[in-house]
Amino acid sequence: MLFYTGTRRESQDILAEQHKKTVAGDQRLVEQKHRIKEIGKNILRAFEKGNLSEFGKLMDEHWNVKRSMSSKMSSDRFDNLYNLAKSSGALGGKIMGAGGGGFFLFYAEGAARDRVRLAMLKEDLREVGFEVDFEGTKIIASER
Repeated sequence: MLFYTGTRRESQDILAEQHKKTVAGDQRLVEQKHRIKEIGKNILRAFEKGNLSEFGKLMDEHWNVKRSMSSKMSSDRFDNLYNLAKSSGALGGKIMGAGGGGFFLFYAEGAARDRVRLAMLKEDLREVGFEVDFEGTKIIASER
């Protein structure tokens, strides 16, 4: 499920902080980036095999590693929304959009989908429909 947060942020601060840490030789950040890459590969394998429960759990692991990379990666509001989705039954999720804002993607199964959906709607997040395709990124509609 994909929800619009209504939040727009610039990614420049996050990227600048990560660049500064990388140039300074911050080994922890480098290890976190390698872990993110490995999780991404595992997410792809799980998705391709149709193992969506594993996909959701790996999204949760990705979220936790990503958040630990920068204090600017999330916010109190996003942390609260994520925790609410998890307590409502989501197996995992991820913030999507430049600067750690824009959209939350959650994976939940069965009846948990309705609980997560209701919880997010109560927080004034708007659900956005989407489909998976294999053609790559494209704009099919634009609001101005």
